[in-house]
Parts: sequence; C-alpha cells; structure tokens
Amino acid sequence: MRRSLAWGLATALAVAVVLSCGTGSGLIGISTSGGGGNDSTSLQVTVHIQNFAFNPTVVNLSRGGVVIWVWPTDTVLHNVTFSDPALSSPTQAIGTHTVVFTDQGTFNYRCTLHSGMNGSIVVR
Repeated sequence: MRRSLAWGLATALAVAVVLSCGTGSGLIGISTSGGGGNDSTSLQVTVHIQNFAFNPTVVNLSRGGVVIWVWPTDTVLHNVTFSDPALSSPTQAIGTHTVVFTDQGTFNYRCTLHSGMNGSIVVR
C-alpha cells in the first residue's frame, strides 16, 4: 500500500514538473484517483470534503506540494473553486481533485454551492 502511494506521488510530481515548464500560473491541476496522508508538513496533503466542510480548512505546504481533495461516497454535490487563479474542480459527489502548487502565496478556495465552505492553501 505504501509503495503504491509513494509511486503515485512520484508520478504526480514528475508530471507536475514537466507541465510547469513555461506555464507561469503557479498551479497545475491533475486529476487522479490517489489518496494520501494529511500531515501538513509533507509534500502531499489530503483535504476531506464532508459534513459541508473542508478538513483541514488551512493547509501549509512547501513549494511543489500536492493537495488532494477527496469526496466521499455522498449524495451531496460540492466543488473546489479558487479565487486566484480560478482553478476549479468539477462539481461532484464522489471522486478526487489534485493540484500541485509551484508558487509561493496564499490560495483561497471555496465550494460555490455552499457559502460556508471555505479553505486556504499557504505555500512557503
């Protein structure tokens, strides 16, 4: 299981490095079906979407870090919409959305369907 997770992370990071050449946006969206831990000091953090909240709501990452939002089996639709830059997930009730953060800064996001669902990614 850990080998699979490590291999998935290595693959995602390799794709991110290749895709980041010349993009200038600082963010790269990659759709995956992978998971991960939610240790905010790691290069990969999982944000769970459930009970009309993002958990954790604030993620501290190093540059090049990966955030994976996970929708559980649910009947409620949610999305992840960034304020700056606008990098959104599809609206869905189950699945994942992955973003690699290559620039420093604070990236705020929200679920446009539920006004109280907000979060931030702080990249140092």
